[in-house]
Formats: sequence, structure tokens, C-alpha cells
Amino acid sequence: MLSEGWSHLGGCPLGGIGGGTITLGQFCHWQLNPKKYHYGMIIADQFTLCLHCKGQTVYQQVLSVERPSTLQGWNWGYCSHYAFYHGLYSRTWMVYELLGQNVVLTCHQVFLVIPYDYKDSSLPVGMFIWEVENNNEEPVDISIVFSLQNAMGAKEDKSGEHWNEPFALQEGGKRVAGVLLHHCTPMNPFTLAVASWEKAGTVLTHLIVFSPTGSGQDVWRDLLQDGKLESSTSECCVVEV
Repeated sequence: MLSEGWSHLGGCPLGGIGGGTITLGQFCHWQLNPKKYHYGMIIADQFTLCLHCKGQTVYQQVLSVERPSTLQGWNWGYCSHYAFYHGLYSRTWMVYELLGQNVVLTCHQVFLVIPYDYKDSSLPVGMFIWEVENNNEEPVDISIVFSLQNAMGAKEDKSGEHWNEPFALQEGGKRVAGVLLHHCTPMNPFTLAVASWEKAGTVLTHLIVFSPTGSGQDVWRDLLQDGKLESSTSECCVVEV
């Protein structure tokens, strides 16, 4: 789980040409191995928004219309009347109008397709680019959390021994930090990476483990306090899903 101190989409998939894909909208239709598809939705894969004003949290919401039986400690059921989807291949964007908050967020999801460059277009990556419009007179601190379960909806998810670890890369004065999710299946193990570019005016925090089958209340309260996640001091953590 990654929090950037400054959400769900459909349309273009995450992943490069021939590099495996994850269909957005509900983070379903996983195709990370050739000819093997997993259509199940993973409910823990979500974006959550937290608004902090004058030293207190004034709004916290999962940006999903779902109302699942798990993670009931999270605030679900975002009103679809205030979310607007746009698609123009190879990118899509979702506009969220936050009722009563005078804040509008736009999340651009970019699918890596570069004309005449098949090599880089095959890289298994995807990007979310956020724009925030604050129409209040007072400044607002905004946290956007991306939670991703170390799983893809297959029976191999329960084989155990999957583990997560934080990481950071720095080059040319720029720093990227995030979490590596090592999915250790007997056949074709893989690692997913969730990361963000650290830049001026932002604070990047993370939580490398939480229970996707519990209430999620501990995570929710942690974020509610100050819009940040309590980064673990341990270097890695084994995850059971």
C-alpha cells in the first residue's frame, strides 16, 4: 500500500504490448502468463482519498462504488453521479467531483504505446498521473493511497511465502520510492512494483502489509490521523493472502 501526500479506472490495461496486462476498472482480467487468464476482481486493489484541512481530516473515501463484505472498516460506496470516465486510446482519465469539498481530481491512466518503438512499448508498466483542483479559499493537504494486494485472483495466491519490501532508486537528483510485491508461485514467479516520484511539496509513505480479508480498520485509522501511512521499520514482510 502506497500513499502520496498530495484512484477506479476502466479502458486501457496496465502493461506493455506482449508484456502481460491487468484490466483496470476493477483490477480484474489478469494475464501475466501467456494464455492464462484470471477474471476475478481483487477488492483490496483500490484508490483511497484523504483530505486534511486545518490540522484535521475532513474527508476520506475509497474511490469505488463497490460495497464489499471484506475491508468493511473502509468508507466504500463512492457516488457514481460524481465520477466521469473518458477514454481515448492509449490513455483514459477519470474525473472525481468531491461533493461538498470544492475539490476536483483527475486521474490520467497512460498505457505505454510509443509509435515505431516496439521495444519500449513492450515494457510491462503503466502510469497514473493526478491533477488536483482546489476551489476552496483555504489550502488543503491531499493524500492519494493506492492499495495493491500481492495476488492476481488465482488459486496459487494461497500457496504462501509471498513477501513485500520497500525500495528506493535515486539518479540525477531524482528519487523514486515504493514497494516491491514478490509473488512466489512455484511456476513463473513474478514481482510487481508500486512506486512514485518524490518531488517538492509531497511526502511519500507506505505500509508493506495489511490483511485484505479483515476489516482494514487499522489501516483506515492510520490514514485518518494525519493523511499518512505508518511506514514499517522492517525491511520485508511475508504475506499470506
